[in-house]
Amino acid sequence: MDDSTLKSLSIVLPTTKSVIKFEPAFSPTVKNYTAYVASDTEALQVRASANEPDAFCQILKADAAQSVAIKEGTSDIEIKVDAPDGSSSLYVIQVYRPSGSDATLKYITFSAGSLVPEFHRSETTYLLHVDSCVRSVLCSATPLNPKSKVQLDPEAKLFLGDTPISIQVTSAHGDNTNTYQIIARKEKQGSRPALAPVASISRESICSACGYLVFRPRTCNEVDDKTCAHRFCFTCLDLLKLEFNAGHRSGEYPCPLCPRTAQKIWSSNPSIDVPMEAQLAAVQVACLFAAYGCEQQLDMMGVYDHAQSCTFHPVSCSECEMSNCVKPVEILDGKHKEACTTSCVCGRKIRVADRPRHSQMCPSKFELPSKTVVTQSSWESALVRRQRSPNDSAGCIKAAEENKKNYLRSLIAAKEAAATESFGQSQQRPDNDILEEMANLYATAIALQHEACLGGGADENLHLNLGLVLEESCASKELFPISVATETGPSENDLAQESFMADEVDGLLEQLGIARSASDAVKIRAIESEYQRLKGEGLSDKAAEVQGLYAWKIKQVAATSGTSGWNQGHTKIGITTYSSNVLEKFQHAVAINPENPYANFHLGRALLKARQIPEATKYLRTAVGHKPLFKNARMLLGLALLSSESPTEDILLEGIEYLQEAVREHSALLWQDVKDRNLKRASQIPSQMLVDSFMELTNPFLPSAYVALASGYSMQGLPQQAAEVLTDLIYLIPDTLRRLSRRSATAARLAFIMSEAQRDLIKVLPHCSGPVPKLRAEIISGSLLDVARRYMSLYANVEGIEGLKCDTMESIVQTLVAVHPRKAKFLTALGFAQLDQYDKNPIYDRSPAKLGEAEQSFLAAIEAEGGHDPSQDARLPPGLVSSQKWWIAYQQEMTSMQWKISSHDASKVAHQPVAGKAPAAGKTTPLRSKDAKIANPKVPAPVSKAKIETAGGNKKPTPLAKGRGVAISSKPAR
Repeated sequence: MDDSTLKSLSIVLPTTKSVIKFEPAFSPTVKNYTAYVASDTEALQVRASANEPDAFCQILKADAAQSVAIKEGTSDIEIKVDAPDGSSSLYVIQVYRPSGSDATLKYITFSAGSLVPEFHRSETTYLLHVDSCVRSVLCSATPLNPKSKVQLDPEAKLFLGDTPISIQVTSAHGDNTNTYQIIARKEKQGSRPALAPVASISRESICSACGYLVFRPRTCNEVDDKTCAHRFCFTCLDLLKLEFNAGHRSGEYPCPLCPRTAQKIWSSNPSIDVPMEAQLAAVQVACLFAAYGCEQQLDMMGVYDHAQSCTFHPVSCSECEMSNCVKPVEILDGKHKEACTTSCVCGRKIRVADRPRHSQMCPSKFELPSKTVVTQSSWESALVRRQRSPNDSAGCIKAAEENKKNYLRSLIAAKEAAATESFGQSQQRPDNDILEEMANLYATAIALQHEACLGGGADENLHLNLGLVLEESCASKELFPISVATETGPSENDLAQESFMADEVDGLLEQLGIARSASDAVKIRAIESEYQRLKGEGLSDKAAEVQGLYAWKIKQVAATSGTSGWNQGHTKIGITTYSSNVLEKFQHAVAINPENPYANFHLGRALLKARQIPEATKYLRTAVGHKPLFKNARMLLGLALLSSESPTEDILLEGIEYLQEAVREHSALLWQDVKDRNLKRASQIPSQMLVDSFMELTNPFLPSAYVALASGYSMQGLPQQAAEVLTDLIYLIPDTLRRLSRRSATAARLAFIMSEAQRDLIKVLPHCSGPVPKLRAEIISGSLLDVARRYMSLYANVEGIEGLKCDTMESIVQTLVAVHPRKAKFLTALGFAQLDQYDKNPIYDRSPAKLGEAEQSFLAAIEAEGGHDPSQDARLPPGLVSSQKWWIAYQQEMTSMQWKISSHDASKVAHQPVAGKAPAAGKTTPLRSKDAKIANPKVPAPVSKAKIETAGGNKKPTPLAKGRGVAISSKPAR
């Protein structure tokens, strides 16, 4: 007898008795609804019945026919239900009656894609994100006023990138119109499709910034009635334009690449270049899996759709662990049909093709160092938290593993938030406090284990994990920097509290007989011993006070230590610096167990990042020797080999092979990610921290692997392969940059690597066949200086990378001068770059030699400005620039590459490779190469770019120091 709910509820038009739908569908427990009616609806009749027969149901403000008047705008229909026991319920239907002048939509629906933001009738601009394989979408729109007229194309044919869709609504009275603009957007998907030989490319179809086909092209809009000659990808344009543009009206900005004397003005919302989108959709490309046997050529629009069902889609071999890079015809039951692995005498499984190489690094042939007992350093002791940690090392490890899961959840949440924002505007970041707690737990576990085993039986994995956690904290802050607005200093109360705690700690230490000059570790141990004594004597109150002082002292040491402690992992580091604490932990892990491949790998990785190439190579070889199929170790070993001081022919080939594996796997993962995109991943936890994510471009080693592989190809005289790899990298980087903060050191380094890749493209594209590579080289060389300067401005607020900026700019300008030796603009830029090296790069320490180079470059620019003297060689820069070391090194590099190219041309008849040859069982070949097999002629080693030794007046070239761009931080020749 206490039921005050309705059994049924509906509203109808009094004249036609047509039922008006409302949302949501009726339910006795739902009390609020929304309905929309036409502009000429003046009343609605309500039909309602109560669940309880004795309940009283009343339609408020209704007439005798149970009709409620509806006015223009919003009207509420209220139904009150009174139960016999006195309880009541109120149901409300909010009815919206538009005016005859209303020209808004009620709904927009599409057959595919997701609309951003969610539809609202007052919002008229949207993005519709669709998959790359979608050719068209069906569109329908329902006006708010049923008598309004809607004009739209019911089936929109989609372009390769952005497709504009327009929906026009005209009011019932015909006195008002409203246009909804939707951009159907396709993102770059998977790896870059290679252009077919028959592809026809115009200058207008190449982006002036990245030097490849424009993706989502934009036009100038001719704000000032002047046509701009530059064309941009939407993302490249978004990267290069600066937020503040002095001297221009709101909504306008100057072209990023036009000279100031003839700068064109762009709209802040440039239009989609529809004709160019149509032209690009028809460009002929090869199948994404051409290297695996597919010979089909198709238009760009159809390549991703074709890839979904292509029978040449590469597969994996579970035996040799080659992931998604094997021809399907070579696989049976998940393994190569032919034997692809064998066992070494050391008992390890190796690939058949690796047998000769493994014999040189087999652990059975080397006497490894004996295990060493390690002790905790003072900085590590400062991380120990006995009071807040479990009493045994196993408990600490378990707690740390649980914390890791929580951190990884926060990491994937931060990544997902960044993926939906531009330039890292999302404030969501990984929880670094969890990392601090993990470091405390691992340090405590190491201390407890050391005490329990009296120094013996140590677990190297604890030291590895501690080092990785410290490194992860630094990587996290570089990738997700804290915004300036959230960085605040301590308040006056905080300072007063700090002073009080410092006095209390000093007083306690004085009572314990500890001198002020004692180390922090001694002070911390003394306070801890006092806490244990008080706790043992049952003086819990005093013990709690000492515990508070202990916790404050630990925090104070971690926050103020400049060379040790937790703070070391948090300091901002440059490209060539590295945390000594992280390196120490990896060294401890190797000392405890020299045979652990992961310990050797991480130590080699740390040394490679610190640019200690010979030592890094040593430990990475050990890692591969003990675990021959260790993919990440093979990739970094390839990077180290191509960064070595004297890469012989065999070293080059080995390094190239390892990096081919890595780049091919990355390409396969990109495509696999496209196929899996629709899977629900919200509940999944990423399995890797940032420092272990080697297949992501935000990890510095992956883009460096691309550049190094291209450099290896160049040194082998394979410019076409080098250009393909560099173009693949440039194709991927802009979209990654757009998701990262402009204050991110990771983003800055990635932008500089892109500039270095374009620099290297200028070297190899002129040696490639066909008109398109030469056209791209011309466009890139004409814009690279301005693009690089733009990136320097974009990341001007990033700390700790000044030396990298100087190195990158100088190396870029050196190449531009080498290509255009008589151009005053580039010679002037070279002088300024060398002057910046002298002033800002601590490596040069204000070297007089570098200052002298800058002076020579400026004088050469002045001479070039005056015009060319016919008596001088036009291939040489004016003045003394041609005597600078970098010029000599560049000429030697180009001569060596040209010699190699000529050798290949001469041997093509005798050694004709198979086009698009895929890797055989346990073997690899260059990517997307028409002559994929690397020739191995007996030729002299490439000559050095950096050193010239003179004896008896004759210049004698030394072996090549390193391929330009192969190192983690490409530096100009010094």
